[in-house]
Amino acid sequence: MTYREIVEREATESKTLPVVAERFRGISGRKVLLFSHDDPDGVVTASMAARLLKRCGAAEVEVHLPPTFDLEPNEVREALSGRSFDLLISLDKGTSSKADELIALVPDVIVIDHHYQQGEIQKALVYNPCVQNDRPYCSCSYLLHILSSLLGRTSPADDCDALVGLKADWVIDPTIGNWGAEEFVRPFVEEMAERYPGLFRKTPGATLFDVTQRKESVVLSKIAQAYFAVSGGGFQYFFPVPSLNGGQPPRVLLEALLSLDKKASRLPEVDSPQDFFSLFENGDIFRECLAAFEQEWRRVTKLLEIATPLVELNGSQVLIFFSDRLRLLPLVGGLVLETLLAREGKENGLLIMINREEHGIHFSLRANCDRIHVGKFCGTLAQRLVDLFGHPDQITGGGHIRAGECRTRRSGAPYFEVLRVFFQLVEDLVRCDRGEAETTADPALIEILGPERISPAANNGKESRK
Repeated sequence: MTYREIVEREATESKTLPVVAERFRGISGRKVLLFSHDDPDGVVTASMAARLLKRCGAAEVEVHLPPTFDLEPNEVREALSGRSFDLLISLDKGTSSKADELIALVPDVIVIDHHYQQGEIQKALVYNPCVQNDRPYCSCSYLLHILSSLLGRTSPADDCDALVGLKADWVIDPTIGNWGAEEFVRPFVEEMAERYPGLFRKTPGATLFDVTQRKESVVLSKIAQAYFAVSGGGFQYFFPVPSLNGGQPPRVLLEALLSLDKKASRLPEVDSPQDFFSLFENGDIFRECLAAFEQEWRRVTKLLEIATPLVELNGSQVLIFFSDRLRLLPLVGGLVLETLLAREGKENGLLIMINREEHGIHFSLRANCDRIHVGKFCGTLAQRLVDLFGHPDQITGGGHIRAGECRTRRSGAPYFEVLRVFFQLVEDLVRCDRGEAETTADPALIEILGPERISPAANNGKESRK
C-alpha cells in the first residue's frame, strides 16, 4: 500500500476527514484561532496547520501554545479578548467533550487529534482516526500531513515536520528498523526515507529515543531531541540560554519552523544535525539548548537510581520516585526504567515520578508494557483531584497506554492532600486487582487495568487470566 493510497483510503473511510478538508478549502478570507499542544509534535503540527491555512487563503491565523493539555473555555476567552474569529482549531490537545463547550465562544470548532476519547462530542467536528476508525498509533503531525496531502498542498517543510512529530511521539524508531504500522504510517516513512535519505543516516551517540541500545541514532532522532530541548518537551523544562532572548521557548521553536519554508528545498541534502540547524537564521537556539539539555540529562539519570519498588499491579512492578523541581524526569525515566526493573529482577513495570514544581505537583508515569493503562491512570487521578479541589483548567491528566502525565499547576491543591488522593487511587487499584467487589464495579479502575488481566494477587502469586 502506498502513502497516496492511504490518504485516499482515509478520505473514503473517514466520515469527518472530507468535511474537515472542505472547511479548509473554504477558509479564504476567514480568521482562525489555533490552539496546539506545546510538546514537539504539537508545535510541528501547529506550524503545518498555520502554513496550510495560509495557503488556503485564511485572512488571519493566530496560534496559541498554552502549557496545559486540555483546552479549557477560559483559555479561549482569554485568547479572544473580546475579538471574534470564524474558526477555532484544536490540535494534539485531546479528544474531549469539552470541545462542544467552545462552540459558544467560536461558531466553528475543529478538533484534530490522536489520543483516546473522553466523553461524547456532538457539536464540534472531530478528525481522530485512531478512535473513529481504529487506526494504529500515530502522531497529530501525521494526520495534518494526510489532510495537506488530500488538499494537494504539502511542502518539504511539512514532510520534515511530520517526520519529526512521528519520531518525537515515539511512533517510529528508524535506528532499529521500526518504521511504524504497516498499513498506516510505514508507507509514508518509507517514501520520506527515499526523498530525504540524510535524515535516516545513522550517526554515533544515542538520544532520549534510543531505549533498546545506547551506541547510535539517526539524524532524525537528533533533530527531534533538539526540538525537545528548545520547546521544553511539553513539560515546560526550559533552559534560559542566550539565543532564546527571553522568548517563550515553544513560541521560539514555532517561529523557527515557520521560517523553514524559505530553505526547505535544501532538506534532501541534509545528512547531519548541523546541516539541519544551518537552515535556520538562529541555529544557535538548537545548539545551546541541546548542550544544557544533555548536562541536565546526566544529572537526572544519576538521581533516578534511588527509585523504590511500591507495589505489583496486574503482574507489573510499580516503582516510585519523589523529587523537587527536577527537570527532564519524564524523558529520563522512560529510558532508565529497564535498568531499574532489572535491578529488582522484574521484566514488566511502571515508574511513577512525583515532582514538586514551582507551581503544583507533576505526576509522570512511564511503562514498558500494556498491563496498566498509564494515560487512563493519569486521567482518573486528575478527575479525582478536580472533584476535590476544582480548577479543571489547572488540574489536568491523560496520555497514552505507556506514557502519561497529571499536573496540578496553580490550583492551590496542597501537596499532602494530593498525595493522599494518589495513594487512595493506588490502593483502589490493588483491591480491584484482587477482585474485591466494590472496586471491580468501578469502570474507571477496570479501564486502567483492563477487562482481561494477569492478577497474581488474586491467585496466591500464580499468574492466570481473569
